[in-house]
Amino acid sequence: MRRLLLAASVAGAIDTLSFVVSRRRALLANPGRGVGSLVGLGLWSALAADAALTRRSGPRTLALAAAVGLGSAGLLAVHLRGGVRNPRIAVGSGLAAVALAAAALDARA
Repeated sequence: MRRLLLAASVAGAIDTLSFVVSRRRALLANPGRGVGSLVGLGLWSALAADAALTRRSGPRTLALAAAVGLGSAGLLAVHLRGGVRNPRIAVGSGLAAVALAAAALDARA
């Protein structure tokens, strides 16, 4: 489960980074959106670092995975409510669900 957690969290960080890089002008024009994207990138990166540097998921890993999951679920809800329906918004939520499940299973092992 540890490798799955690491893979999902690295993929989530890369996905978020690619979003930030590809839309930097829009994010600079809307600072709140930019800050939110950077917070998401920070959470994904912290989860990836934790997964890479610890042997087993503990409270910190679970808290990071839960924060990523909640943030992704909220982002998905905002996009769906705004009528934005594309595969990209589902990818982040899917990765967050995989990361949270992997962290929970790893903590139980």
